[in-house]
Amino acid sequence: MRRIGPAARATCTFLLLSGSIRAEPSAAKAAAAETLFEQGTALMREGDYANACQKFQGSLELDAALGTMLRLADCYDRAGKTASAWSTFRDAAALARSNGEVEREQIAEQRAADAETRLPKLKLVFGDPVIPKDLTIRLNGEPLPRAAWEVPLPVDPGLQKLDASAEARRSWSTSIDVPRGATTREVVVPALPPLPKEPPLTPTVAPAAEAARAPTSAGPFYQDLLGDTLLAAGVAAGAVGGYFLVKGNDGMRSADHATRYGEYDSLATRAEHEQLAGVITLGGGGLLLACSLVRYFTRGAPSRDERSTLLLGPAGAAYRGRF
Repeated sequence: MRRIGPAARATCTFLLLSGSIRAEPSAAKAAAAETLFEQGTALMREGDYANACQKFQGSLELDAALGTMLRLADCYDRAGKTASAWSTFRDAAALARSNGEVEREQIAEQRAADAETRLPKLKLVFGDPVIPKDLTIRLNGEPLPRAAWEVPLPVDPGLQKLDASAEARRSWSTSIDVPRGATTREVVVPALPPLPKEPPLTPTVAPAAEAARAPTSAGPFYQDLLGDTLLAAGVAAGAVGGYFLVKGNDGMRSADHATRYGEYDSLATRAEHEQLAGVITLGGGGLLLACSLVRYFTRGAPSRDERSTLLLGPAGAAYRGRF
């Protein structure tokens, strides 16, 4: 069988549309294609159709000759790949017609018609009445056009893998063992359930930041600078006032025991002044203590930043707080 014409099987449609305009293969490609063709022919004589078909396919990709196409279609038919044989015979008939080779066209059409009587088919049936717009169906890894989904689709006998996928939905896949002969297998593509929605992300606050934001109860009284000052001043005034009162009382007792003229008056006057200073100082200290207590019970709960803090550093100490 004489082999003619260039290009791969995938370019046969282009050849039909462009008439007889073809680019001849290079000498190296033509030689390689011829070698693969001869190897495929030898393997067919031995009955090794699987490897023979691979050789013819490689030869056809290097040089899309009509004779190689017919031999490949015959090899597919003998190997039990009925759909591949039927499709390749139809391509060969179209190429023969475009080349004006009537005899080969008739042979290819007869063989295609014979293969069609033994052609197994696969038909998809959808369980979901509403088909997602982005649904993708793949047969043996190859996407199926949407127009071929619900029509009987010619397939080779044997194991066929089918899978379906869509955005935001669970994918689905199955394998179908297609028998030989003119049968039509229906495969139900189930409704693809939506993927579970991920819970919304909630902002998390670091423990230290949360502790800083959380309201805190009123700290010890001495943590407030004004309260500390009033308390310290009141205590100091009380101590000074007590000292003067004690000293004044002692002075009065000394005056009572005076024997020299004028000594009583001097001691008594001094003691009276000390007692007066003690009373005034104690009164002021009591007032300061009262103010510090009022400050403590009316200041509320200071924030962490408002509380007084004693800061120690290399340059000395500093007092920070609410005034």
